[in-house]
Amino acid sequence: MRSLLLGASLALGLGCSSPAPSRNAPPAQDGVVIGTYRLVAVGSQAPEYWSRQGGCDVPVFSIYTFNGGRWSNIDTIRSVGDCRVALPPDSVVARIGSGYYRRSRDTLNLFVDDTMIGLKGWIMRLLVHGDTLVFRKGEFDPGDYVYVRPRS
Repeated sequence: MRSLLLGASLALGLGCSSPAPSRNAPPAQDGVVIGTYRLVAVGSQAPEYWSRQGGCDVPVFSIYTFNGGRWSNIDTIRSVGDCRVALPPDSVVARIGSGYYRRSRDTLNLFVDDTMIGLKGWIMRLLVHGDTLVFRKGEFDPGDYVYVRPRS
């Protein structure tokens, strides 16, 4: 799961209403999204770029999987340079999260059932555009997080 700071910054940055529904929305039946989406860009850069620039909370690898009304994700963050934590140099830290979602047109609202720190409820919103998911830029983010579902 993204850190609370990132989740909070995404929540603050999403106060706008959702745009018109996409004609190329992912497979859905009764508002259900299915598939696995991989992080391909943060802003205009590849995800790996940001850890080298001190973007400590930007994952170098991240996937979101949607199945039924549930979502799960895993992020890996590199512990290098200014982002180094009390781990050996160039370590990788993994974060996981899961929960349920609600779809409204081209917007998914992600919720968590429970976390290790006791967080429950709505955590973030993302836009669905065909095979692409976009987590909008928050106050402390270097850019929108763009995820793509690979075509088989």
